[in-house]
Amino acid sequence: SLAFAAQEAMLTGESEPVDKSPADPVFSGTHAVRGRALARVTATGPHTRLGQIAALTRRAQPDPTPLEKRLHQVALRLAGAAILLVLAIVAWGLYRGEPLREMFLLGVSMAVAAVPEGLPAIITIALALGARRMLDRRALVRKLASVETLGSVTVICTDKTGTLTENKMRVELTGALATPDLLAMAALASTPGDPVDDAILDAAGNSYSRPPLQSEIPFDSARKRVTMIYADFAVSKGAPEVILAECTLAESDRQAATEWITSHAALGYRILGVSRDAHWLGALALRDPLRAESKPAIAACLAAGIRPVMLTGDHPLTAQAIARDLFSPAEPPPDSVYARVLPETKLEIIERFRQQREVVAMTGDGINDAPALKRADVGVAMGLMGTDVARAASDIVLLDDNFSTIVAAVEEGRRVFANIRRILEYFLASNVAEIAAMLLAPAFGMPLPLLPLQILWINLVTDSLPALALILEPADPGVMREPPRRLAEPLLRRQELLTVALASILLTAVSLGAGYHAFSLGYPDWQTRVFLVLVLSQLFLSLIPVAVLRLLGAQFLHPNRKSCVQRDPKE
Repeated sequence: SLAFAAQEAMLTGESEPVDKSPADPVFSGTHAVRGRALARVTATGPHTRLGQIAALTRRAQPDPTPLEKRLHQVALRLAGAAILLVLAIVAWGLYRGEPLREMFLLGVSMAVAAVPEGLPAIITIALALGARRMLDRRALVRKLASVETLGSVTVICTDKTGTLTENKMRVELTGALATPDLLAMAALASTPGDPVDDAILDAAGNSYSRPPLQSEIPFDSARKRVTMIYADFAVSKGAPEVILAECTLAESDRQAATEWITSHAALGYRILGVSRDAHWLGALALRDPLRAESKPAIAACLAAGIRPVMLTGDHPLTAQAIARDLFSPAEPPPDSVYARVLPETKLEIIERFRQQREVVAMTGDGINDAPALKRADVGVAMGLMGTDVARAASDIVLLDDNFSTIVAAVEEGRRVFANIRRILEYFLASNVAEIAAMLLAPAFGMPLPLLPLQILWINLVTDSLPALALILEPADPGVMREPPRRLAEPLLRRQELLTVALASILLTAVSLGAGYHAFSLGYPDWQTRVFLVLVLSQLFLSLIPVAVLRLLGAQFLHPNRKSCVQRDPKE
């Protein structure tokens, strides 16, 4: 039937129903919203459009997360350092004539001291607590590692309909020589079920009463209008240029109406003309309006150095108009708006950004979004309007389908990464101090200051428990006004390495100094003093000095540089 229309948003991203002629295909998984049709099955299973998207989803495999890559690098370096340390200590001991068994046990103990055994468990707890806080912000985490990855995101590719917009058409304007009965007559040419007609009926409210309908000439691609015939009159609604052409108007009025229609269509409105018995009643401007939170969320992304990219199946003019509203007063950056996108196109866009060393988050709700959701560094599905396929392919599910929730989750991800960095600083500073004390003690004529059992006890108790407190550190006030981390950035930068060096020097000097003082006076408990001072100084380090040393390290590296983050005067 020429009056048949299907909603294909889940496959194409097109927010409006698509009119079908007998030659047009109707896809599996779409919904009929208007008219009647007799269909003939031409493909099933993997040969359908739905099956092709499923095949794309299976091929789109995710890569390791940035945190996993960084931790892998740290683990390799620590493992290499531990092996070299064991070999060096054993060789040094054998050269001095020490028993092989004691040197081997000491070497193993030093290797244990070099490797922070509690780090994997602490990081898992940090990610789990971050996921719990994200849930409080209406973001459900399905894959734990995505908590930190979201904090590293540099590009967010987002669907328009339902995420940035309300996914509900509204009549926002009436004009083009509108008459007082424009909405009432438009309602008489509308039927419930179609999103556009529902918007017109909502706008009309109780301003009309529907007389008995005599007949109907349905909308089709040739007529581009629907006509409802009642006992005393007929009402037509459709493409404004078609409705104008069948109405008698003065040339000046026709020109004024045409200019209004053209200017508002360029702003992204869907324009419908309405006539009664070939008499022009005016035009309606409809649009799926932006969510109230979308524009501030886009501004927050830009302030945080994150590039928002809108992907939609809508017409390019509609996409550009929405983008202008989202980004105003600034202009949308280049390559920030893509219209008429297909599932393959979304996947290509994701791949292109990844080849540019960007960390990409992708939001979506339809079956067509599944391949891109799975291939992105972080796939974010809609929990309210999203399909089961999209949610299954995602890493995070938004429980409110709101783009601003993604921004809140990014802030939480940055907080988690900052705390993981603090934890690693604390672990390494403590462990380097233990190793330095063991290696420097013989240079002062002292025996080994720590027994293997004491080293193990420090690593398992003193290191791990204080690190749990660092997990709960709040986010820095300016965390969302800083640029995102690049993929090439290591887990510990020069500033953090300097912090580790300063902290380990302080711990070594305090603990070994206390031990040397007791050893020189002949106290038999000098090893116990080294042990206690080292433990207490590590506990003290977990409370205050890491932040202080980080500040000192920053001033040492860049003494004349001011902070690039502009603080709020109230902070």
